[in-house]
Amino acid sequence: PPRSTLFPYTTLFRSVKICRALFSASYALPNEVKEIALDLAGRSILEPQEPPDKKKKGRLPQFSVDQGKARPWPEGPLRRPSSIFSRVFMHQTHSSPFLDALPDVAAEVTFALLLSIPHERDDPYEFGRAIDEHGFSQGDYQPFSCFWTHGPFLAFLRLRPEVALPAIIRLVNFASDRACELPPNAREPVEIAVTVDGETRQWKGHQYSYFWHKGHVFGPKAICCALLSVEKWLYMLIDEGKDLDESLLTILRGSHSIAFGAVLACVGKRKPELFQGVLRPILEVPEFHRFEALDYRRSDGGFSSTCINDSSKLVQEWVDMPHRKEPLGNLILLLSFQSETWHNLVEETRAKWKNRLDADKGPPWLADQIEEFDSKNWTYRKNEKGLEFIFVRPASMPGPSKEEIESFERADNLMLLPFRCHQILEGEKECTVEQLAEWWSRMGKIRTTEVPADAEG
Repeated sequence: PPRSTLFPYTTLFRSVKICRALFSASYALPNEVKEIALDLAGRSILEPQEPPDKKKKGRLPQFSVDQGKARPWPEGPLRRPSSIFSRVFMHQTHSSPFLDALPDVAAEVTFALLLSIPHERDDPYEFGRAIDEHGFSQGDYQPFSCFWTHGPFLAFLRLRPEVALPAIIRLVNFASDRACELPPNAREPVEIAVTVDGETRQWKGHQYSYFWHKGHVFGPKAICCALLSVEKWLYMLIDEGKDLDESLLTILRGSHSIAFGAVLACVGKRKPELFQGVLRPILEVPEFHRFEALDYRRSDGGFSSTCINDSSKLVQEWVDMPHRKEPLGNLILLLSFQSETWHNLVEETRAKWKNRLDADKGPPWLADQIEEFDSKNWTYRKNEKGLEFIFVRPASMPGPSKEEIESFERADNLMLLPFRCHQILEGEKECTVEQLAEWWSRMGKIRTTEVPADAEG
């Protein structure tokens, strides 16, 4: 594998070779390998090998904090796992024989190596602690960046999807449940109603969970890698001409995380006809369209720059996929302009949104979104690239207030403009003379911009 996917150890170490030999023995000695693997993953409690030092009884190590009694997660480790075993298992391919021969054990090991061991008085914001705010360990498994080449997730999905996919779903659900437990002033909790098979359930997370599949800084790295692996695996099934319905239904029926909504939206954008069938529940969720539009305005469709530091060709090709740069709503609207089938689908979706709004169960912004998805409010004009579609705001749809316009302009000048300049300086984007002139014309207004004391950011 490329150098960027390797963990910082050399394969010459004897302990690494032993771990790889252990995984290779999974077919011939499944019971023995299972026992050893679960032990190394911290799923068993070892008997004390020697009596405790009475002189140190009751004393805490220097600089330590009394965390209280350990309260392990049901699927987490009971004690600290082996560092070398963790790194070898989490390598992209080293654990493949183990994943294939003992998939259920491998799923248990995955949870044990990734989750933290919480204690009564844990504080995830305490400096230097090896846990994060979503209940994951920050110790031995630290991928260089969030990508599907990191970790065993993609190999697991290719070898044993019937075990790997439900396990990843449980792992993402776990992270989303922890996200909802964070203080509201730290991360705003989000719950979204998703209807599958006639049953409506709440998908959870916080305000950044929808962007975990893009390596968002406020997401566990392991979860980002797992979500990207599922997305990549589904693309591979598409390219191989295989049916996706069973796998997508497994996600829809098993997930209660909004993070999976983003992955499924991307898969649908790659193969839009899925929205007419198995992925229609995702299409009909107005909140997902809003998240997509916000993400489109926030970035160029790539990864969070704080989580992705891999500049390889593979990552760039992934970032440059057109469907990952386009918000879901834009794609669906364009299809509705071209096809009566899609037009009828959009109208049926709008009718459901109207019913929700009439029942006082919709957010205030839903009325505007209903108008934006009305084909009657759109016109077009020709340009050098073809047709350009233009939204014509109806009289019944109020425009943004003066305060909102000022807020948008302030955010664009103080946040988005510096980010675009950074991209140009780093060679990630090109800049035209016209762009420079337009940006330069803003300098006077930027110098006199006053930010309200209560303004976010």
